[in-house]
Amino acid sequence: MNKLPPNTHKVLIVTGMHRSGTSALAGSLNTLGISVGSRLIPPSINENAKGFFEHQDVVAINDKLLASAGSTWDGISCLPPHWDVSINPTIIKDAEALIARELNLSHVLALKDPRFCLTADFWIHILKTSFNILPYFLISARHPQEVCSSLEKRNGFSQSKSSVLWLNHYLAIEKSTRSYQRLFIPYEQLLSAPLQTLSEIGTQLCLSWDSLLSEHASDLDNFLDLALRHHQKKANKQESPLISVSNQIYQIIAPHPTNLQKAQDQTILREANDLISKAEKTFSTLQSEQILQLSKSLHQASAVAEERTQWALEQNRDVEKATIHLKQTSVQLEQAEQQKQNL
Repeated sequence: MNKLPPNTHKVLIVTGMHRSGTSALAGSLNTLGISVGSRLIPPSINENAKGFFEHQDVVAINDKLLASAGSTWDGISCLPPHWDVSINPTIIKDAEALIARELNLSHVLALKDPRFCLTADFWIHILKTSFNILPYFLISARHPQEVCSSLEKRNGFSQSKSSVLWLNHYLAIEKSTRSYQRLFIPYEQLLSAPLQTLSEIGTQLCLSWDSLLSEHASDLDNFLDLALRHHQKKANKQESPLISVSNQIYQIIAPHPTNLQKAQDQTILREANDLISKAEKTFSTLQSEQILQLSKSLHQASAVAEERTQWALEQNRDVEKATIHLKQTSVQLEQAEQQKQNL
């Protein structure tokens, strides 16, 4: 595929953990006139009435990428190292065709999907090698306790599983984007100060859209509503190690929403790396516990199934005996009736 001249297009990758305000961020960009793609997933009254702003083909490709690594969007295990090396060529061609199609329609393109947290390396490679484009990453961050509450309501996930997902997504995207321009944007800041937040994003991305902000200020107010934040964090005196690590990482991300240099400050990264090590140990412990529990559950289910199978076999034997007995009785009745007629 022919590369585009450098700096002729901008691609914004909007991502963050599920239920972390990625839809609000992508929708805000769309309100300013930024293209978010031509084939969007329809809004859902129960989940995102104002829209997901996710490109159907992007989500499909990301799901295929995760499936090729033996994972899903809610898989609790980290993706294996170099998982993206042996990707099906068809997936690569589909991704290239999607990007080319959308860039032909718009000079600035924003693609949003929480799955980008886990698949960013693949898309960075596609954009760099096939289009000569270095993407910008807009990473929406929301307090892990709020995400846990939201996922519990929507998916019925336990706090432990949601915490692992939160950590997995943000640790993965932090690592993948260290060498690229990125902004961590707290969800609560976007809702409480949208014009200021978007203005700072425009400045960092060298996009002159202050006039657009003035023009669409009322549209942004209508789109962004504090009522969108259905779940707010509550003080929790007894935090599990998993929640504690998540909260600490969030405290690293949240104070640096719009300053690339501060977000990559060596002191912060050292602290983040220490927490990442703790988180990885937590992953291993939780995975071992879940595998053991799953093994026990399967063993119990197998035992129950075997008991039920044995019971069913016994019932079948009883039915067969009853059937034979009925046939014999029927024959005897017919014989008795015949003898009665002969008398």
